[in-house]
Amino acid sequence: MKVTLKEIATRVGVAESTVSRVLSKEPTLSISDERRRAILETAEELNYVRPKRAPPARTKRKTETEVVVLCHALTADEELSRPFYVGVRKGIEAAALERDVRILRADPSVPLAFRSGERALGVIVIGVVPDDVLSTARALDLPVVFADQPARDPEAGDDSVVTDVDLAVGRALDLLKSQGCSRLACVDLVDVQTSASTVGRGRFFKPWSMDNGGFDADYLIIQSRDQINGRQAISRMFEKLREQGKPLPDGLLATTDLVAAEAYQGIAAEGLSIPDDIRVVGMGDNSIAQLLTPPLASVEIPAGDIGRTAFDLVIERSSGRRVAKTVTLHTTFVARESLGIGGTG
Repeated sequence: MKVTLKEIATRVGVAESTVSRVLSKEPTLSISDERRRAILETAEELNYVRPKRAPPARTKRKTETEVVVLCHALTADEELSRPFYVGVRKGIEAAALERDVRILRADPSVPLAFRSGERALGVIVIGVVPDDVLSTARALDLPVVFADQPARDPEAGDDSVVTDVDLAVGRALDLLKSQGCSRLACVDLVDVQTSASTVGRGRFFKPWSMDNGGFDADYLIIQSRDQINGRQAISRMFEKLREQGKPLPDGLLATTDLVAAEAYQGIAAEGLSIPDDIRVVGMGDNSIAQLLTPPLASVEIPAGDIGRTAFDLVIERSSGRRVAKTVTLHTTFVARESLGIGGTG
């Protein structure tokens, strides 16, 4: 019987798309060496054979160059400190390269200019772009796809690619609880340039807490990223808890890996140890997660797949689909030593 990607994914405990990207040697995939090795060894053990691609059908030579407009909230320099959005962009660019489509990045200071013989297929929006930039893109009367955020205007009939971040937050908190943590805290520093919500992922902490024994606002910090960093957030939270005679948390969810890395510094400054005194989980599973000491348990958010899916939606709309679509991609959890258990990632 022919072995499928789904069988390998089930055996290893990862998403089917992750198996596909590992076997395809996709360079934008962020995954630990151990998990990559497990996928390759399982594929070999099951005698998996990659299906041969059919030769491309002969078509008439294109007389037009297809273009997708990219509206990005971040400049190239700003993007460097946000690896997740680098992954989203690379996913878009990889899909465009496979189809021989040019990516035209919209610049607020320069009018959009298409070359002779180019045909625009659609617009992909990353982050919270200014209204004037979005209005300029909409004036082209092209399909618009929002990557990693809900469509801004439901009445406009736009497409969107989102992740099950609400479920991911709940799963991460459930895992902390399963490891014996009874006083959970959350630090969410919202990046106003990239988050469509002013309360970010931390908004899911309160309802989870209400369902698991009660919510105490002193164990939750939600602030703008430009006002505070993760180390300062830990210092302020712990100081306030001590002033009120409340116990310090023994489990922490940081809603990005960068915030988690900064929280590590704050926890160390308090004389506490990870995971002995407090267990920590991040979100994103960027390269920084594996470099921390101890390595950070994290929710893997498929940045490259978000970009590829956004590009695919543009192609679908340009090919005639009229009904708006929202695609939800699933996240996976990568356990490492910061959770207090042996790393499986």
